[in-house]
Amino acid sequence: MSAQTAQMPGERAVSQSTGAWTQISVERLSGTAPPEWDARLCGRTDGSWRQSTHYGEYKRQFYNEEPVYLVARCGDRIVAQLLAFFTHPYGWSLYRRDASFLAPLCQTLAPWFYCLEGPVVFADEFYAEAHRALYGWLVEEAMGRGCIGGSAIPSYYAESYPAQRASLREVMAEQGFDRHDKATLVVDLAPEPDELFANLKKEARNKVRRAEKQAIEIVELRDDPESLERLYRAMDETARRNGVAPVSMRMLRQSSWTHCYDRDLSRGFASLASGQLLSTQMAVAFNGILSLGGVSYTDYSRANKLYGNDLVQWHIIRWGRENGYRLVDFSGIAPRAASEKLQAIHAFKAKWGGQRVEYDHFTVDLPTLRGKVSRLLVDKLGASLKRWDRRWRR
Repeated sequence: MSAQTAQMPGERAVSQSTGAWTQISVERLSGTAPPEWDARLCGRTDGSWRQSTHYGEYKRQFYNEEPVYLVARCGDRIVAQLLAFFTHPYGWSLYRRDASFLAPLCQTLAPWFYCLEGPVVFADEFYAEAHRALYGWLVEEAMGRGCIGGSAIPSYYAESYPAQRASLREVMAEQGFDRHDKATLVVDLAPEPDELFANLKKEARNKVRRAEKQAIEIVELRDDPESLERLYRAMDETARRNGVAPVSMRMLRQSSWTHCYDRDLSRGFASLASGQLLSTQMAVAFNGILSLGGVSYTDYSRANKLYGNDLVQWHIIRWGRENGYRLVDFSGIAPRAASEKLQAIHAFKAKWGGQRVEYDHFTVDLPTLRGKVSRLLVDKLGASLKRWDRRWRR
């Protein structure tokens, strides 16, 4: 594959890809993408917030990642768009340890790219070609930067994804990607509340009824000191119970939830019993989809067998329907995980009437010098680093 890149008048750089997809050109937008980027996402079933400028600019500001906005054109017609990132593969680990200041060093030593739930394809007849051209551009750019590899999750919300999945696998294999099975649970909020409740598993219905008898109340969290303190306390106790590094209050104030609250893209709920905090649940709200994350519950809740966490989940389903949302996404499951903890998380998510949505996660190791050195170090030092990490988390 070859490409020629030229700086054009205005605020964009153009890369004309050649090869098997000659009718598709890939264009990189320079700087921040224009407002029509998000406008093209909204109103579509596959317009994910992780493909929005809100997510891209948040990652740029707080994670020191480089968002790359790409459009695929057929002539003057935009047939697809993709938000990807050039960064390093240790962002979440550094974030959890309040060590994001190390990001520039990691980007120098182990550059890496990724994209989540993209591209969004606007014309199904160009589905395979758009993916081939956009991911081809990314791989070529990554090779030029000396990246060690990359990761990609397609837009599994797209109505055409199940039918196109086999052809997409072929396209990604052509680019050198390996495939890994992934799945999530999605609740369709179209049915009436009684039907939604009937769709819950018996255990979930029973715990919701018990929580209501326990006089547990649900309050909405906001971007204020009291709400942040509740979020922080539940997240801190949950992390310590699970033996993972807790998030600091400073990092919580810089989280996507806090950053996006004033843009009406964040939602959060807490359960209380007689004023005592039981649990919290965070969510991102974009394009009719509530993507759940950050579920936490307190030691007090666990010790007293109070089912606030269960009541919060049911409350979000009802609240989402009442406020015009289409879907609740439980943000991933691992039904075949060996870990008892992951199995318990899967069992909890599976109680809420969601339909299983399967998708592919693609990864690629690039044959760059840094990539070879990185894989050698991981092979040689991986076990030692994991032992050191466990001691650090204590």
